[in-house]
Amino acid sequence: MKKYISMLSFVLIMGIVSSVILMGADMITRDRIAKNAEYAWKTAILTHHNVDYTDANFDEVFLETFEERTAEDTNGKTRYLYVHNQTGAVSYQFSGGGLWDTIAGVITLESDFQTIVQITVTKQGETPGLGGIIAEKPYLDKYAGKKFDESLGLVAVKSEPTTDYEVDAITGATGTSNAFVDLLSVEYHIMLGLFGDVNPLSDDFDGYDGATTTKASMLNILNETVAAYKLAFAEEV
Repeated sequence: MKKYISMLSFVLIMGIVSSVILMGADMITRDRIAKNAEYAWKTAILTHHNVDYTDANFDEVFLETFEERTAEDTNGKTRYLYVHNQTGAVSYQFSGGGLWDTIAGVITLESDFQTIVQITVTKQGETPGLGGIIAEKPYLDKYAGKKFDESLGLVAVKSEPTTDYEVDAITGATGTSNAFVDLLSVEYHIMLGLFGDVNPLSDDFDGYDGATTTKASMLNILNETVAAYKLAFAEEV
């Protein structure tokens, strides 16, 4: 009996020790993962703006280069916009549903809050060799110089793009292409509505080649874009 009690005690002690070790490892790993994620998006933004940095000083350089602006969206989520202190170009993080998994990254726009400078995808789980191409630089470089349309945002097309807001759809991955541009468009309209002083967006503002847009119309545009995004995603699935 004593033998079994000793064995049971040993198992319990080992279980407790193992649990403590695993919890400690989880805390250490979680912190490391968070730091790696922060490094990824901050250095991507610095690269978009052609700012030199090192692994040791990237955070310091980031803080010196950008003004951080915050606003709360309709869901209570805090949104962050990073404005270059000298050029006025802006960057922000985006995240949302792809065809198979979450797509996240950062996008930089010129000071007009419309023209794309560069996009970097930091997380995605699309099909390798097909939808996964959305994270590859040669594909994302095609977005440089494209402009978000006031109502449509960006549109993925299978044929040669003929407008500033049209981008190439990935061959064999139309679903991922549509999900990606819809995600970018929804996030763009949210950010445009929140950070109007950058565009600038007041009660009325003149933008998009002289067209007058109101905050009310921006909300309508956002609602229509969200509805279209949900419909397109449902059709693809």
